[in-house]
Amino acid sequence: MRVLNSFMPDLAMKVYQMCAQAASLKLQRTTIRYRGEEFLPFSNKCSRVQMEKLLRDSVAREWAGSCLGERDVRALARHMFLHTGKKHHQVFVRGQLARHLALVVKGRVEPDVPNSAKSRHLASLRASVASGQAVLGAAPFVRSYIQDEMSYLRAENAVVGTKDCSLAVLTFQAFQDLAGYSPATAWALYMAVTATAVRALDSEWRAPYDKEHKEE
Repeated sequence: MRVLNSFMPDLAMKVYQMCAQAASLKLQRTTIRYRGEEFLPFSNKCSRVQMEKLLRDSVAREWAGSCLGERDVRALARHMFLHTGKKHHQVFVRGQLARHLALVVKGRVEPDVPNSAKSRHLASLRASVASGQAVLGAAPFVRSYIQDEMSYLRAENAVVGTKDCSLAVLTFQAFQDLAGYSPATAWALYMAVTATAVRALDSEWRAPYDKEHKEE
């Protein structure tokens, strides 16, 4: 999320337009501040199919030039859509979190407020990714990352709406899922930060997608 507007401005606008209508976020008069940017929700309707296409396009942009082929990109987007929350805003928030963690792990973005413990955790995480190993043991870094991110959100948003429609609350819920490593979000995180080993889960996350589209 924090880098969304910088490298995907069109997607950022479309997703925020979608959120107000599809997720019933009652924030039409509320400005959301995040990482120095201000966002105003809009009310344009975005269908389930459109949302899935936006997610697929954003995944394709992020992983352009990597080992992910078109088939992998489509399957990854489909997996994230189906397994990280049925509501549009949940899909968006959790999908962006997984991609932002990918940027951090790949070294393209540095985490805020670094400290020695976090630096060690991140160094270990990056080393495991570089060697193609699994990274589901990344809980220490992810949990410290959550604490910093929530502090930033609270500092920037004095008023973010009610509990049910607050972007900060939605973000916190998504971070909680990552910290607890529920199966769905663990898979999404795994696939997002291990491009070198993405095919290791073929039988679990691509087969259902292929079967569904074969039947169509």
